[in-house]
Amino acid sequence: MRLRSALVNALVDDEPLILSAYQRTLRGLGVELEVAEGPLQGLKLLEGRAADVVIADYRMPGMNG
Repeated sequence: MRLRSALVNALVDDEPLILSAYQRTLRGLGVELEVAEGPLQGLKLLEGRAADVVIADYRMPGMNG
């Protein structure tokens, strides 16, 4: 099954292996993703734009999700 959407979907995590696992799973469903490695990169990624769905790690260095 492939999901088609114009949604902005973002993944934010400080662990590359976790990001990779989410990417494999969600891209396999046809979900388009913006990916940020860490909280500061996540803020920069979404600066000035809204996201429909954000999956973020709650415990990251310097800032939580």
